[in-house]
Amino acid sequence: MKNYKKSRSQTVTIFVAICVLTAIAFGLFYIFMNPNADLDGDSGRDGDINTSPQTNETPGDGQTAPPGHQQSTQSPDVEYITVFVSPDDINRGDLILVNKDNPYVPADIDLAVIDDVKTVPYAVSPAARRLKSSVMSRFDDMMQGFIDATGENIIYVISAYRNLDDQQAILDLNISQMGREEALRQTALPGFSEHHTGLAVDYRVIIDGVQHPFADFEVTKWYRDNAYRYGFVLRYPEGKEDVTDVMSEPWHFRFVGLPHSYIMRQNGWVLEEYIEAIRGYTVYEPLKAEYDNISYEVFFTTETDIKVPEYSRYEISGNNADGFIVTITR
Repeated sequence: MKNYKKSRSQTVTIFVAICVLTAIAFGLFYIFMNPNADLDGDSGRDGDINTSPQTNETPGDGQTAPPGHQQSTQSPDVEYITVFVSPDDINRGDLILVNKDNPYVPADIDLAVIDDVKTVPYAVSPAARRLKSSVMSRFDDMMQGFIDATGENIIYVISAYRNLDDQQAILDLNISQMGREEALRQTALPGFSEHHTGLAVDYRVIIDGVQHPFADFEVTKWYRDNAYRYGFVLRYPEGKEDVTDVMSEPWHFRFVGLPHSYIMRQNGWVLEEYIEAIRGYTVYEPLKAEYDNISYEVFFTTETDIKVPEYSRYEISGNNADGFIVTITR
């Protein structure tokens, strides 16, 4: 009986040893076959993506894209299609840069009469009759956002789209009132104004029919802090005069669309700096951003046959200088 118990004990010991050795063997085999396995269970937490670090310097201060705006190499299994654009399209789109070095190239623009299509009861000057049609819904959303957040309806749209004759008339008036030198410092020459694009607006405040400077009211800072949510940016902020070559204009806002307005705000970039920064990104290594639970990829190309990921939504804008900015929405 004692020999039987001893034999049984030895059998159990051997069985347990075999199980332990088997478990160790399977564990070593798994690690060998999966060298990148996430043993701590942290992979992908909070939506993080393991991407290559951004090394392209941005204009002026060498600032790099912040977390959430990173370069990454496309997965090798991504299929691409080719989209063809015209060389003339370099002068069209929501991201065209119009300044003293990049004149506006006249193009057909689908303009809407603001008073005819607006859905929010804000005031519009007769001189600010039109805006690019594709921008109107976002513009109305922004105007309503201001009213909802502040309880005020005091914003007056003083200027929007201008043709060349409109710009010349403004310049002539300013020359007569302030002299040629000061007028040219404050007023763009015809052909060099963002207002030709139909994407820019100027604001004033109107109370009881009396107009006031936009920046004189603390409540108007809502636009500076929130315009990006609607795809707009403060185009000529204080402190960027050496980049834009335009005096600070706290009343002038420009539509660039999302995610561009968000990326510009996160980096403290004006449009000149953003255009320059984007040149460092390609279809295979795009700038990645996520805003409002939507993922974006942005890249630059000089080609007119543009590769984009198959089955993706994309937008292509010229930069009015040397190429195209492509925005992929995931």
